Amino acid sequence: MARRTFLQLTGAAAGAALLAGCGERAESAAESGTGPMVTVLMPGQSDETACVRISAALSEVTKQKLGFSVSIEQVAPTNYSEELWKRMVCQTMPDLFFLTENQPLDVYLNQNCILPLSALLEEYPGLKALFSEQQWASRTYYRRIYAVPARAVSMYQIGFLARVDWMRELGAKPEKITDLDALHDLLMQVRQRRPNAEGVLPDNGQVFPFPELDPLGDTFGVLTEESGTTVVNWYAADAYSRLCRTMHQWYQEGLILRNASLRDEPATDRMRLGNSFGFFARLNRDSLDCYTRACGTELTAIPLGPTIQNGSIPAESWCLPVTNSHRREALALLELLYTDASCYDLFANGDGKEEQFHPWQNLYLNASGLLPETDEQPQWVSPAYGFSFNNSAVAAKLDACRALKNSYHNGLMCGYLDSEEALPEFLEKLEQAGIQEILQAKQSALDNWLNASH
Repeated sequence: MARRTFLQLTGAAAGAALLAGCGERAESAAESGTGPMVTVLMPGQSDETACVRISAALSEVTKQKLGFSVSIEQVAPTNYSEELWKRMVCQTMPDLFFLTENQPLDVYLNQNCILPLSALLEEYPGLKALFSEQQWASRTYYRRIYAVPARAVSMYQIGFLARVDWMRELGAKPEKITDLDALHDLLMQVRQRRPNAEGVLPDNGQVFPFPELDPLGDTFGVLTEESGTTVVNWYAADAYSRLCRTMHQWYQEGLILRNASLRDEPATDRMRLGNSFGFFARLNRDSLDCYTRACGTELTAIPLGPTIQNGSIPAESWCLPVTNSHRREALALLELLYTDASCYDLFANGDGKEEQFHPWQNLYLNASGLLPETDEQPQWVSPAYGFSFNNSAVAAKLDACRALKNSYHNGLMCGYLDSEEALPEFLEKLEQAGIQEILQAKQSALDNWLNASH
């Protein structure tokens, strides 16, 4: 396996440093007597033994049906972004790789790391038919598709996932908890009953996911139900300020894990330790089962907001590198996973041969085209659903704003930073970094898109 070192890509100088530090990869797209080997890289906690086991089981099917084998590798979510950048710079990319919702597609696209897929997808009508025109549009830049949505889900709610056994001890009913005030009361009951238990957990460094808004790709310029088609700065909104104050109060009351702003592992990891109550998450039709399996304990879902449909779903994507790879085989593998029930179940849930120290964990293909949308209609559909923003004209300003977000946003949402002091500083620096130019460029692009679509 590749040597994993904590590296940060910051321009050409850092790129050169990465090139200098590249280690050898164990194997790359190895050919075998039964055909090519399609390599897959994704975040996850499964160890090499589990990956080899699932790869072998899946290869038995792919060799027979498609003429190639599969080799899956998982990298810990905390190291995944750095490892992916390293392999891109070193040109040791797998044939198929995953981008999480915390890895904006445009960042990799602007680095010329991702292969356009529009022409290739025409050869896989089964795969293309799984997603709506709007979902494909949300992965379209410069009139070309660059990624395959990882999930067919197009609706979600903000909510909280809590341990069923602790809820039962308290006699708490999920349907009675409908807002943050009610959740606060529940968390205070948990703290009184279990004073040594950990508070609300962060999930990959984030305590509270973005609420009912359309982030328009990067959260720097969003749409809310109140703003209509007017792009606004969410970080300057009263709702954001109120949320910051709420999280700071919770932190002071001991309801949020004390070092949450410094933790970037999945919430499911700490839930497995058995001393935590729950965490915020985006809820959809598959999330409860998905997270329950990952946590190893039964969870219940507590919805806290309306069902919405926007351009951030699906935020997670499967991509192909621009370097030489088994491109058609990689897309054929995705089509098989999305359309063959047994292969889907194997990749999503494992082979049933779980071992204590080598379990298969996969949170990244739990809602495919095999699972149709429910009849439920979203309570708010973003007018920009399907819109994608060509940010090339403001890319440098976006990079500066992202750096500021990394410095302030999670600290505010974890309650660690006092919003009375940190939020004005955050907003002032965003202005200096050029957020107004981003808002104007995004508004102009959205207006043009809306005029062309109607």
